[in-house]
Amino acid sequence: MIDEPIRFTLAGRLRSARPRVPSVVQAMGSFGESDTRRPELLARKLRHAVFLVLGDLDGEPLPLTLAGEIAADPAARAAVLAARVALFEGLRDRGAAWLLCPACRRGEVELSLAELASKLAAARAPIADRAGALLPLCLSSEHELPSRPVALPTAARLRFRLPGAAAGLASPAAGGVLGRVDPRREAQAWDTFAPIGVDPPDEHFDWTFEEPGFRATLRLSVALESLDDQAVDGPAALEPLPVCDLLFLDELYRLAWLTPARATLAASVECGACRAAFLPVR
Repeated sequence: MIDEPIRFTLAGRLRSARPRVPSVVQAMGSFGESDTRRPELLARKLRHAVFLVLGDLDGEPLPLTLAGEIAADPAARAAVLAARVALFEGLRDRGAAWLLCPACRRGEVELSLAELASKLAAARAPIADRAGALLPLCLSSEHELPSRPVALPTAARLRFRLPGAAAGLASPAAGGVLGRVDPRREAQAWDTFAPIGVDPPDEHFDWTFEEPGFRATLRLSVALESLDDQAVDGPAALEPLPVCDLLFLDELYRLAWLTPARATLAASVECGACRAAFLPVR
């Protein structure tokens, strides 16, 4: 997947590029790429998108000017962005979740994102629009938690393995525990890291409520109970992660915390330790 070259034609010449996976901080401004009415800003975002996902071009470093030429060529841009979607979606699904049995609190049930979505009869969230531009993450918006049925209990804990670590990408964390976005703690986080009426510092210029990627990153930093057994101290802790980890955590939160679940055996999982049935949601 990460070793497969991205091929496209530019100015009548077949080109081959080595793909790369940007970090969260590098890709922060990429979510909602097409959501702009300013052509010059859209052109800059698309050039940035091409530059971030192409590690080199025909074995040579990719100049930013050439990234702009690729972004300006409709066919070349479409090929690169389609390859980016396939790469990011494939990596996103390399992660895994373990749901703790609420009855014995010993056994865990392992599920992939695809398996979890299937259990809940839920559609998978696309990461990009038809043109290949990345969509805003689920947690870019506020959501009410759905009510849960009382006939079956829900998981007692949601542990995960990040896809970046599973794929062998350089990453500061391999896994952790995902809780919920507590409104009180989220309000405190906004006051601490991006207070209203205060310009962000130069080193965190995109730490604003107007930036969809940052809204999701801040809310995930609130929801995370731990990364590699360490407390998560704000959005900066997520910035070095590969962007596929952010995509995975956002989808895992959407499925496990925000997706309605039916109290049926078909939607439930069985603990391997005590054989109790429970719903694979929080």
